Amino acid sequence: MSNIMSRDISQISEAQCLFCYSPDLDILGLHREFNSHIVICNRCGLIQTSPIPSNYQLEDYYHRNFRAERTDQTLNRIYLKQRATLANSQYNFVSSSIPKNDFHRCRILEIGCSVGCLLNVFRSAGADVMGFEPDEKNAHFAIRNGLNVIQSFFNPMLIRRQSLDGVLLSHVFEHLTDPMGTLRSIFSLLKPSGFLFIEVPNESINRVLLRIEAKGTSAHLIFLTKKNLLDIVASCSFELVKCVSWGQSTTYLDHYLRNLAHLKRRRILHPNFYRSILFFCKERGGKYVRREHPDLYSNPRFLRNYDEGDSLIALRGLWIRPNHSRLGEAKQ
Repeated sequence: MSNIMSRDISQISEAQCLFCYSPDLDILGLHREFNSHIVICNRCGLIQTSPIPSNYQLEDYYHRNFRAERTDQTLNRIYLKQRATLANSQYNFVSSSIPKNDFHRCRILEIGCSVGCLLNVFRSAGADVMGFEPDEKNAHFAIRNGLNVIQSFFNPMLIRRQSLDGVLLSHVFEHLTDPMGTLRSIFSLLKPSGFLFIEVPNESINRVLLRIEAKGTSAHLIFLTKKNLLDIVASCSFELVKCVSWGQSTTYLDHYLRNLAHLKRRRILHPNFYRSILFFCKERGGKYVRREHPDLYSNPRFLRNYDEGDSLIALRGLWIRPNHSRLGEAKQ
C-alpha cells in the first residue's frame, strides 16, 4: 500500500497506529476540524486522525462546533424522532440474540448517550440504565427525562469492576481518543457473559477520500471498515455474536446528497447552494481522487467494494465477554 500513497509521514512526529501501533503510516489528507492529518496504517489498514487531539481540544470543539444541539429548536423534533427510530432498531438487534426477559434489572451503561433515546428503550424493558455524555445540553435533556446520566467523558473509575450486564456505544467508538484502552476498561467492567454493542459508520477508503475533499469528517478520529472493527474488538478478548452492515444500499456520497435534497425540499437549504454542492460532489469528488491519488484511483482493490455490505451506511455488532477468557492484550 505504501506505493499507492505518495505523501511523506515525516510531517507527523512520533505517529503510530492506534490499533497495531505500527509507525508505517501514509497521509491521506487534512482533518480540518482538528488541524491535523488523516492517515492510513500500511500494516492493518486502519484509517485514523494523527495526531490525536487532547481531551481539552475535544471538549472545546464539541462545545463550539459539533452539531449545534437540537434539543430546543423546531428541527429538534425531527432529530429526536430519528434518534428514537434508530434506538428501537438497535434494541431489536440486541434483543434478537439476548432474551428480552434478561434485561429486567440488568445494569446497562451507554457511553456517549446523547439525549438518551437508546437508554430509554432499555429502561422500558426493565433495565437499570446509566450513561456518560460530555455535551451539556444533551446530558441535561436526558436528565430532565429521568435518566441517570453523568455529564462527562467515559470514566471507568466511577463504576465497580464486573458490575455491568451490558455496554452500548452508538456512533461513539469512532470518536474515541483511545479505543483500545476503552475496550479494555469495558471488558473489566462487564460481568462474565455481559454484552457489548457497537454501531459505527461503515467507512471504506474511497468514502474517507470523499469526506476529505468535502472538508468534513464529523470529528471522527478513526474510520472503520467491518474488518477493522472485528479485528479491534477481538484483540481485547471479546467473543463475536454477530456483526452486520445495515442501512440503505447506497454510497456515502449518494446518502449525503439525498439528505441535502430533503433539506432543499423543506426550504431549509437554498436551491442555488444545493446545486453548488451537487456539482462539487459529483464533479470534483472523482477529480480529487484522480489528482491526489492516481495509483489509488486506478487500483480496483480500493475503489471496488470490499464486500457486498460495503455500500451500506453503518456497521452494527454484538459481542460478549467470555466466561473463560482473561483480558487479552492488544496486537503488537
